[in-house]
Amino acid sequence: IDGMPLSDGYFGNYDLHLLSASNVTSVNLIKGPVSHQFGFNTMGGILNIITDRHKEQNLLKMRFHYSSHGRKYTSVNSSYALGRSQLFLNGSFLSSPGFILPAKLNPLAPTNLETGGDLRTNSQRDQYSLGLRIETDISGIHILTLQTGISYTPEKGNPPSIYPHVSDRYSRIEDWQKLNASLTLKTVLFNNTDLTASTYFDQSEDTYILYSSPAFNQALWSSLIRSNTLGLHLNFSSPLFKSLENDFGLRLEKKSYNRKGGPGYESGWVDNNQ
Repeated sequence: IDGMPLSDGYFGNYDLHLLSASNVTSVNLIKGPVSHQFGFNTMGGILNIITDRHKEQNLLKMRFHYSSHGRKYTSVNSSYALGRSQLFLNGSFLSSPGFILPAKLNPLAPTNLETGGDLRTNSQRDQYSLGLRIETDISGIHILTLQTGISYTPEKGNPPSIYPHVSDRYSRIEDWQKLNASLTLKTVLFNNTDLTASTYFDQSEDTYILYSSPAFNQALWSSLIRSNTLGLHLNFSSPLFKSLENDFGLRLEKKSYNRKGGPGYESGWVDNNQ
């Protein structure tokens, strides 16, 4: 989002519905490996969502949505002028009873997957999201931006496998949370050369719990899983000719996966760093 990486955690709970469409100006799709530009986990490409900077100094947008099967969504986007700075606040809430299956679906394993048109078993969740961004104009040629956000899901169902050769695993994910923050400076150096310097942090954490039965009343074991991304990105751009622009830069990034609890992780944190 706005060039900053946003991971979805070990079990992938982040929902793009939490981004209000009224706050998005463009979506850029870049295919192929682009890790030199955008960091880890970009072997297949990236989807970069550019948010609106709101030309209005003071703005308030609210959206309420209710769909079939009881899916509810609410979002608030606001912008406030503070001298040479602009403050952006946003929040959203998503309540989903589960995945809605296609009406013409032919399940591979009828015991694990309902017939078409129903809700997927054990896939319900509620998710909350808050975000803040402050942009400050320094002497007209320097733009300093601080951005931070948090998302939280108290509990998420984990549907059984749709493949008949995989045994049923009655599990849930609890306390899924994501925190991200970034600090970016855009400035003009010399000879029309622009510098964009960014440092960013992204963390996801959740607890995976395995139960002995579909009643989810007796846990066999639980495992805490955490992933972190810490990075620094420098990018220089300058015009070579009227129709050509030169870009070069440097990206340093550390990615870590940590887990404890459950089979093979009983002794404490097990780390994997890149």
